[in-house]
Amino acid sequence: MKLLIKVKMFIEKEKINDSFVSVGEWTCDGYTQKAVKKEYTGKFSWWNTEDDLCKREKEVLNLCYDHYILAPLVLFEGDNYLILEWIDGCNANLYQNQRKLLPRIATILRKIHSIRNTHIAVYSPQFSDAKISLLHGDFHNQNIMVSPENGEIRGIIDFEEACYGNRHLDIAHYCQYLIDQPFKDSSEKKEILLEFLDAYEDYTIDDLQTASRILEQRNEYLNTSHFTTTFTFMNYLIS
Repeated sequence: MKLLIKVKMFIEKEKINDSFVSVGEWTCDGYTQKAVKKEYTGKFSWWNTEDDLCKREKEVLNLCYDHYILAPLVLFEGDNYLILEWIDGCNANLYQNQRKLLPRIATILRKIHSIRNTHIAVYSPQFSDAKISLLHGDFHNQNIMVSPENGEIRGIIDFEEACYGNRHLDIAHYCQYLIDQPFKDSSEKKEILLEFLDAYEDYTIDDLQTASRILEQRNEYLNTSHFTTTFTFMNYLIS
């Protein structure tokens, strides 16, 4: 069967890390749909496990599809760019009741971590738990698309930082994201953390402490961070 492909009107180009993202229309075999074009302009990576970010994201998105994890379909791979399915909705950061989303977010993160492989893993010898999982690598609410009406998760995006390692690295990253939000006081931050961790279930305090230390060292080495505070979420958990 001959494949007729046409891309048109990609607009709203935005620079995100080492990629450009634009929105437009994708036509294949007479069917037109809204799509995202993601162009990879460099080799930025938190984890330095793979130079080819385009190849990495494609492989991980295909893995998500195979494991029934909600994520964009890869519609086409070009020269250092992907055409991805558009996911309708808003990012979870804009949802009116983010606390309500925590059990759903924990569930889909646990599902991502259920993907296991024998790839080279980051920092694994430092953990007591030897299980190696697929990590999103940059898991926070801006990369979680939800329905603005009821908070149903529509998909997880931006897997270019994905790698294999101990799941506590992703968990710690998200915990730090949570306490970086403008909650009322420290007691509420602790409640939020415990709600998320209780919903995730499969974690240990010792390995979270290890993950927190690793992420802090990484940010110091790179001289950069997504967060306005250092990795201090453990202070709330053990207080």
